[in-house]
Amino acid sequence: MRQLGIKQASFVIGFKWKGGVEGLKIKNISLLRQYYRYDTQIKDRNLLRLVRDIGLEQELREAILIRARAAVPQIMKNVSQTANVNPHRAHGTLYLNLLDDEALPILDEMPHVEW
Repeated sequence: MRQLGIKQASFVIGFKWKGGVEGLKIKNISLLRQYYRYDTQIKDRNLLRLVRDIGLEQELREAILIRARAAVPQIMKNVSQTANVNPHRAHGTLYLNLLDDEALPILDEMPHVEW
C-alpha cells in the first residue's frame, strides 16, 4: 500500500447472520491517499488496475473478510443484550478499514444491523 501511496482501504461489507455468519459480501472498496479523508479517494484507473494486477486488491479483500468474520459474532453478542431483539437472524452492513501502518488505531464506523 505504501509503495503505491495508499494510506487506507475502506470497505462496505454486507453480512447475513442465522445463528452464525451465513454470508459476507464486499459491496464497495475505496482506496484513500490520506487517512479518513474520503475526499482523497483514488480514482486513477491505471493505479486501480495496477492494484488489481499485482494482487494487492485480493490481499486486502482476504484480510478484511477475516476481520469481518470475527467482528459479526461480537456485534451480534452486543445486539443480543438489547431488549426485544432476536439475534438468531439478522443482516446488516459493516464499515471496516485497513491502514498502511499497523501501529495506527483503526477507526471503523458503527455497523448497521436489522433483524
